[in-house]
Amino acid sequence: MQRLPLSRGKVLGGSSVLNFMLYTRGNPGDYERWVRDYGATGWGYQEVLRHFKQIEDYHAGPVDQYHGSGGEVPVDHANTSTLLSHLLLKACNESGYSYVDFNGPTQTGCSRAQVDAASGERFSSSKAFIQPIIRTRKNLHVALFSQVTKVNFEGSKAAGVSFTRYGESQKVLAGREVILSAGTVGSAQLLLLSGVGPREQLERLKIPVVADLPVGLNLQDHEVLQMAPPVSMNVNAGIPPFGLKDVQQYDRNKTGTISIPTSTEFMQFLHTADNATDSDIPDIEIAPISTSPASERFKAMMVELGLMPEAFDGIIGPRDGRLGFRGIVVLNQPKSRGSITFRSADPNDDPDIDPRILEQPDDVRRATEASVLIASTRKFIDQVLGTEAMQSIGAKPWNVTFTPCAEAGALWSQGYIECLFRHAAHTMWHMCCTVPMGSHAKAVLDERLRIEHHIFASTRIKTEHSRNGTLRRLERTDKRLELLLSINRQKLSVYIVTRILEKHATSFLNHIILKTLEILF
Repeated sequence: MQRLPLSRGKVLGGSSVLNFMLYTRGNPGDYERWVRDYGATGWGYQEVLRHFKQIEDYHAGPVDQYHGSGGEVPVDHANTSTLLSHLLLKACNESGYSYVDFNGPTQTGCSRAQVDAASGERFSSSKAFIQPIIRTRKNLHVALFSQVTKVNFEGSKAAGVSFTRYGESQKVLAGREVILSAGTVGSAQLLLLSGVGPREQLERLKIPVVADLPVGLNLQDHEVLQMAPPVSMNVNAGIPPFGLKDVQQYDRNKTGTISIPTSTEFMQFLHTADNATDSDIPDIEIAPISTSPASERFKAMMVELGLMPEAFDGIIGPRDGRLGFRGIVVLNQPKSRGSITFRSADPNDDPDIDPRILEQPDDVRRATEASVLIASTRKFIDQVLGTEAMQSIGAKPWNVTFTPCAEAGALWSQGYIECLFRHAAHTMWHMCCTVPMGSHAKAVLDERLRIEHHIFASTRIKTEHSRNGTLRRLERTDKRLELLLSINRQKLSVYIVTRILEKHATSFLNHIILKTLEILF
């Protein structure tokens, strides 16, 4: 069994404090599918677009019908760009791919990466929504060094929450609403500990059943191939190795290569032939990394994402120091479904998280999808590398065999690809969908995000999007706020409970709630 690291935003501001800062909304068709296939009335693209625009302060291009200005979340390109990023855009154009705003009406094409950063610095949702109001809102309380342990029910009504602070158990009673926004893992855990979840699991843990619902059984994440086909070049058009001068430049004016989030400047969205019925909903994303795959920085990034160091050395080690770049290949429309289950009723016990990457019952179909993914990527790479722009830096395929798969078949054969995925695939840390919404059989929430109380979190998505995770949470905050205010027109006091312990911090109310607080109070 392969173990993978999974990132969680255990700090005030949630995952926006540690994510890749790539700002992507998803495809309009994703939202229409929610309504059409899952009964999520009120969550179509035009209905959520205005919420995207309300929270946005857009500087990555003209403010048109798809973008907003003056919102709390800054959106821009990175302060610095490399020659490689400009050549990739030119090569895309030469290859017949369109330049698109992937946060606009269509995603299929090439674009510079948009990031939620301001003046070269990360702009978390805590910085956007909590910090400006924390000292002025008398009915806003933030309890640090605290951990929520349970939502307390009176019958089927949520009456408050229990939490611990400095080892002491405490309770908060709800005057009107309990808003649970603890993230994909935390929300599922708290619901189960509170008696909302699969009956069999609750009875095994001896937790009284409040509602028998499929909490935690629809876990999804984007699947990523780390060791995608690399490209070598004879000119260092990308990001050079970091040095003291780079640190000094960033410290001075927040520019330079350190200001490029995760070394990602360019994004390409594609759709494969088997996705023809939804031709503008891309199922593949390619994000070239401007750092050479033979650099220590790239190795550190790959190991952080879960690749074994010896596996990385097997393909890169003999070419240490070579100039080049590599694309991260993302499967945007995953079919695998994982789960989050729990070993005990102790809130301090870690849950069992099983993403079940490539473990569909129909393994042949998943292997075929993997083959299509690589084939499409190779086709894209071959097209782009043949352009005048790429030839100007001597770009050519870096065809080296991934050592653990040397006996699996010829390079890029189906056997080789299957082996490569088994060794080098991981999730993108975009976990979602453990408390799905809609009117379908597997839904936990209705379209107003209710069981008997209100639960606001990325857990409620039914299917994964063609995008990253942070923006969708902020958009839903605006939407949820509208639903909340339609029920409660008077102001209410909210007690935010988080935990910050030494260098590690756990937030059980993540950044989804922050926008709600900003407008509500």
